[in-house]
Amino acid sequence: MRFPRPRLVLPAIALSVACSSAAPKSGEPAVQVYGTSAPPGAETGMPEGCRLIERTGSHDEQESERAADDPYRRERRAVAAKGGNVLLVYTQPLVLRPNLDCAPGDKTPPCLATSQSWYRVSFGYYACSPEAADLLARRVESAPTSGPLFSWKLARSRTGVAQLKARILSMMQEGVGTDVIVAWVRGQRLKQKLTPEDIIDWKKAGIDERVIQAALES
Repeated sequence: MRFPRPRLVLPAIALSVACSSAAPKSGEPAVQVYGTSAPPGAETGMPEGCRLIERTGSHDEQESERAADDPYRRERRAVAAKGGNVLLVYTQPLVLRPNLDCAPGDKTPPCLATSQSWYRVSFGYYACSPEAADLLARRVESAPTSGPLFSWKLARSRTGVAQLKARILSMMQEGVGTDVIVAWVRGQRLKQKLTPEDIIDWKKAGIDERVIQAALES
């Protein structure tokens, strides 16, 4: 099954003051991004203090496109332009072709980037009071990533030490250079720090000390 290159369907952006509930990145609006597997209109977990501004039309999107660091920047800006501060991403699976080299629950960018899965995506623009925005963030933080609402950042789970080691060894076997591996490791987020036993184990496995140092700093 072949899908066309997705086309974003975005509303016209009007000038407006962004409603902020968190400090934005430099030059970016303070809009929090959350995802839901519920269809539009059936989402749960949104606090009463969150008002729906509008919902957009849908488009088809490959999972690899969602692996970018900020895949919905345009939509965040559109939310801010309409006075909102929360972007809700509705995601319905169309074709599931995950990377079989990754664990089923692995939502880290390297695995997402190699997945061939397709989704139908649309967006909800919300304006939440500061109290509702804080409540929403707390609800999402305490919920499993498979729950009705999940944080876009939290959905990309931290990498385990054993999992990271396996990927490093796989890249080494494929002839990937040490400098490239070091750069990749620096972009990972470990669930826990390497222990002295881990360091010894990695060294015995032939992993370069520069890679180990990058893992210690991640």
